[in-house]
Amino acid sequence: MTTTVLNRCPFTLSMVAGIGLGAVGISIYLLGRSKSSTWHQVGTVYTIKLYPIKGLPGFPVGGQDDSSSSPPVEVTPLGLKCGKLRDRCFVLGRFTSSGSFEFVSPRSLPKMWLVKVRPTEDYSAVLVDAPGRDQIKIDFPQPDQSSHVKVEIWRSTAAALLCCDNSVNKWFSTFLEKDNLLLACGLDSTGNLISPRNPHSKKSMSCGCLIILKLAVA
Repeated sequence: MTTTVLNRCPFTLSMVAGIGLGAVGISIYLLGRSKSSTWHQVGTVYTIKLYPIKGLPGFPVGGQDDSSSSPPVEVTPLGLKCGKLRDRCFVLGRFTSSGSFEFVSPRSLPKMWLVKVRPTEDYSAVLVDAPGRDQIKIDFPQPDQSSHVKVEIWRSTAAALLCCDNSVNKWFSTFLEKDNLLLACGLDSTGNLISPRNPHSKKSMSCGCLIILKLAVA
């Protein structure tokens, strides 16, 4: 069908391509001429959500819908920061048969959507609860008491620390009905990003619209 349409068209394929490139060039030229140093307000952000644990629901911060008084929200190169918490600084995963640590998401574990996440009063840790489960507190890992791990996320790897509280890992494994789940974090208890053990690697777990590494993952 495509071939028949092209044969009836008075324009050749090269002509169509030339017209398309010309239109792009004109658009770029007009856009350059319309640059202005004047800023105009086009909207208002009433609330924004922070997602400390990748794949789990977040909570509003710094807006009218925030039931508690949260610290100021900072927009950093690595994502949102509120108090000590950063966006997607924690990630759930498990070791595979090959020994790699792969993250898990609601795509494979839909019960993750049932977990409720909220900050502690001082925004220094995370509280989670779920139907039929007691509330638990998740603290940042101690750098001298936690194991380093490389987290695999969409064909990329990032440095992190395994959270040393086994009760947290057991809580997630039990509720999500998935054995041997582990919680990892791209920050230590002092708020520092975890650096890769390989000094030549530039990848470290960041906290942003992904996890850590400037990964744009959902």
